Amino acid sequence: MEGFRTLFFHKQIRKIIYILLIVGIIYLFMYEMLVDLLLVATGGTAMQISMSLVLAILANVFIVRLSPWLKNKIGNLKVFVVLAGVYGLLMLIALRVNFLMAVALMIFWAIVYSLSLIIQSDILNKYISSKYRATSLSTFNLLINLPYVFMASMFGWLADLYSVQKVIVVLGVVLLGGLVISVVNFLIEVGKRRR
Repeated sequence: MEGFRTLFFHKQIRKIIYILLIVGIIYLFMYEMLVDLLLVATGGTAMQISMSLVLAILANVFIVRLSPWLKNKIGNLKVFVVLAGVYGLLMLIALRVNFLMAVALMIFWAIVYSLSLIIQSDILNKYISSKYRATSLSTFNLLINLPYVFMASMFGWLADLYSVQKVIVVLGVVLLGGLVISVVNFLIEVGKRRR
């Protein structure tokens, strides 16, 4: 209860928590399930998919080390929003990809997912006092993982019924819509505070 109270009733966090959750949930579905299905749907063999995952892990090792630089030069929230926007736009092209394009997208999406985990923690740590930090971060992770537990089979069914590409495109639209609404709300809140 303390974690929920901190995340949803703390004035500073409330304006950004929804976008952090929407993005985190969609990233989790993509990372844990849909990217692998996309690689299979575009004709990847088990060996090719395994090698692609190794490439993604190696790319993560090098790119994630940039997170302190990005934080200092641009700022966590700006990096998070820009990466989420690019991520969502790339989800919209899922209908037109072949296997090699799917591999390139998967590597980019894996890097963004890893960076977002670091950035989300940094953003929340900025607004949450150390007294409630562990509980709040645990609650946040629970809220991101809970939809996956209950909806993964439904997403698999939808991917079988329509296609994984169409499911990815719909999630991309949801991600971009949530991002636009959240950014507009954030800017409205900032404008009110400046008056």
